[in-house]
Amino acid sequence: MSFISFLNPLQNIGQSKGYENIGLEKFKELMNEDNTIIIDVRTPNEINSGKIERALELDFMDRDFETQLSVLDKNATYLIYCRSGRRSARTCSVMHGMGFNSLYNLSGGFIAWSKNN
Repeated sequence: MSFISFLNPLQNIGQSKGYENIGLEKFKELMNEDNTIIIDVRTPNEINSGKIERALELDFMDRDFETQLSVLDKNATYLIYCRSGRRSARTCSVMHGMGFNSLYNLSGGFIAWSKNN
């Protein structure tokens, strides 16, 4: 550990978790880029209230959830959301552990999206 890291232990937290929490503005920018995949990790009941167009539906609570993630392209960019941002943050951590590198979590989740769209 470098001396500077020792003095400021919070400086690398964002980098070490393997994903970035982003707001709606950046989410909307990224969703229009090539090779970007949107994943909705809410339950089917939650999705009945609406979803973001083009989003893959992968239920975080499904017992085969990690198997479903394992077949995805590790080189793509992923925008991940849930209802409030907690399950999607956990999904980003799991995916990072599986070798995915370009991961973005929508802060505030679908609640934030719904208020602004």
